[in-house]
Amino acid sequence: MKEFNLISRIKSGITLNDKSLIKGIGDDCAVIQESNRRLLVTTDAFSEGTHFKRKYFTPSQAGAKAAAVNISDICAMGGIPRYMFVTLGLPKKDSGAYAESLMSGMIKYAENYGVVLAGGDTIRSEKIFISVTMIGEADNGFLSRSGARPGDRIFVTGCLGDAKAGFEILEKKGNKNLKDFEVLPVKKILIPQPKFAEGRLLLMSKCVSSCMDISDGIISDISRICEESRVGAEINAGLLPVSPSLKTAAKINKKHAADYALYGGEDYELLFTVPESKLKKFARFMCGYGLTFFETGKITAKKGVRVIKDGRTIKENYLKAWKHF
Repeated sequence: MKEFNLISRIKSGITLNDKSLIKGIGDDCAVIQESNRRLLVTTDAFSEGTHFKRKYFTPSQAGAKAAAVNISDICAMGGIPRYMFVTLGLPKKDSGAYAESLMSGMIKYAENYGVVLAGGDTIRSEKIFISVTMIGEADNGFLSRSGARPGDRIFVTGCLGDAKAGFEILEKKGNKNLKDFEVLPVKKILIPQPKFAEGRLLLMSKCVSSCMDISDGIISDISRICEESRVGAEINAGLLPVSPSLKTAAKINKKHAADYALYGGEDYELLFTVPESKLKKFARFMCGYGLTFFETGKITAKKGVRVIKDGRTIKENYLKAWKHF
């Protein structure tokens, strides 16, 4: 069963309504009204063999990345991450030094973003399994996936595809004796950098109609915005920002850099939309902060996601996109 279909079926089975739940299933975080403040709540699982491999992730890096992907969800809604709760599943042989190093890496990474480990659980497991629940605050509103409208322009906060290239490098040769062009892609896959400042600025601009982080690739993730906003999208492959490192890696692998950017996941850049009427205001607001954003397409009334590539418009069939199932 495809992930979208499974989530939709789970969502359709919910019958209880709670007025304090402002946003539920379908966004990067749930939004909960609690007395005079709004809480952002997200959870992500991180499992050995699916999300990381011991042969090229140190325990500390595995822990740090488990924290990073949750922090990124909070950042995607313009929030401030605060607390995390961790369930850690471990084989018996890893319950000592490995577990301590993993948790130390997670705690230190999270503390860089002001996040405190507030509790959790440990269980026996055949492979390492990490589930993180993170709570943040929405102190001045929040960004969501559901506000995109036809005519809105689509932007990303940085280069795409590096993490996918980094994964291929790790699978091929590990993380030793890296060439110059391999360093950045490997760093991107091992140590994601959530876009906290960017998320806060996007919220402050009051120009952004929808937003999410890019965890599964821009094609998969723009389709999530389209689903929640009930619109379609066109992505111009020629406008996607790619790094010199990715261009070199793609050339060596005899692949197209644009395919890495379109379908590669785990970049953790922010994907967002801005109404055409607010483009100038948005540009003026961002001008003073020294951050670069890249326009990559537009939202359409016609449903579905289409890619403009080499002058041709192709309806996306998602065959190359990352799939959880």
